[in-house]
Amino acid sequence: MTTLRAATGTTLRMLLGSTTAAVDDLTAVDDRIGTALPLSRRVGFVSLAGGSGLSSVLVSALLMLDARRSGPILAVDAAGGSCGLGRLLGIGRAEGDSQSGPAEQAKADAQTRRTARTSADALRGLPRLGRNARLVDLADPLLTGVVPSRLSAPVARWTEEVAPIARFSDLVLTDWGVRPPFEDLGHVASTGHVLIVVGRADRKQAIDAVRAVASIGADSASPRMVLVLVDGGRTASRFALDVGNLPVDRLHRIPYDPAFGGAIQHSQRRLSHPTRRALLDLCAALVDEAGRSGAPGHAAAGRVAADTSRPEENWS
Repeated sequence: MTTLRAATGTTLRMLLGSTTAAVDDLTAVDDRIGTALPLSRRVGFVSLAGGSGLSSVLVSALLMLDARRSGPILAVDAAGGSCGLGRLLGIGRAEGDSQSGPAEQAKADAQTRRTARTSADALRGLPRLGRNARLVDLADPLLTGVVPSRLSAPVARWTEEVAPIARFSDLVLTDWGVRPPFEDLGHVASTGHVLIVVGRADRKQAIDAVRAVASIGADSASPRMVLVLVDGGRTASRFALDVGNLPVDRLHRIPYDPAFGGAIQHSQRRLSHPTRRALLDLCAALVDEAGRSGAPGHAAAGRVAADTSRPEENWS
């Protein structure tokens, strides 16, 4: 680990020159991202509307975490839709993968995972996404039996397929996709230690996200809450958000970046420095909050409850 950190510091100095403060700052962020977690931690990513940038943020975070952490990471696609996490990351159907083979084999491997006693059983047939990351696709037609549609997975399916193997991974990142704020969003929140709500940095989506966060966070049994606003339309400068009275543990803004519009798995190297830095900060916050969280569905004490009656008062 010491050698890895020294190498990271050398690389950063080569990229940034002799700006010691900047190098030290980024090294500290890398250290936070790589912090060991005492137990498996579950982190959900969710949006209230399409086009929020959720997929870009989640995949970028997954790649950054996988590159900087030594422990296993489980990525879960519960969003459905025509383009899942595997496709976004360029993972095709390969010979020998359970979710790449016949439906009978996929179901047999899924059953092995549900009764897993070893990490080998827990990872049976799951395609590899990076160094240490594996994918569970809950919308895979081979498992759902619904062809050719990729339907979003209900929370009960996540509990059936993911809960038995979550303990074998340091981090479990779930893409919940777009979820109705007052229907199953609360159930989604109850599955994890941290919930990251992603919205566009425009007034309507941001207000909707604030309302959802306030509604969930007012419950004393809520997870740690992170609000992420993506400036996809370059509208963030048109308003200001004060989260002082809201149950938000972190607020992050991701600047506009045209690379988000391309093939995500290949666009990471083209991200601007401000965007990469914002994503690195989000990854560090994700690990920080995961470490602070108690059991899933039970938030740490000390958060201020929200007045959800008029969230617009927090805007200017």
